[in-house]
Amino acid sequence: MTTDPALPAVQTAHLLSPIHRELVALLRGLAPEQWLRPTSAGAWRVRDVAAHLLDGQLRRLSFHRDRLARATVPDDGDYASVLAYVNALNAGWIRVADRFSPRVLTDLLETIGAQAAAFLAELPPHAPAFWPVAWAGEARSENWMDAGRDYTEYWHHQQQIRDAV
Repeated sequence: MTTDPALPAVQTAHLLSPIHRELVALLRGLAPEQWLRPTSAGAWRVRDVAAHLLDGQLRRLSFHRDRLARATVPDDGDYASVLAYVNALNAGWIRVADRFSPRVLTDLLETIGAQAAAFLAELPPHAPAFWPVAWAGEARSENWMDAGRDYTEYWHHQQQIRDAV
């Protein structure tokens, strides 16, 4: 499945729950004004980065775990198509999440993030992933690589929040 079979699988699914708990603890400790601080994620503020993480977890559970059909589907073989699709989803969600209080965002992240982390940890590591890791040059991926993508996403965005506050 991976583009280079000589690369060893790096298991990260078991790390998703601990990093998720760290994010929730961080968010629970923020003052109201800290939620509005700019981050290194372009125009996104701390609250937008947190909302983005929630969106990814909601999509993971809805599309992957629960098999909800996507209304529009990018050409997974075309990186530009995937990027445009994801950027449009992200922008739409950030506009919606602007209606959520920090407490609501954190409560949702706590619950949904724990479910998403547990779901990924239960998947067989070498089974085909639901989504390929296109940014790693893969048209097809295994679950261990998909979990690694989510771990990278959680870590990266949590660091953006930490740097901002």
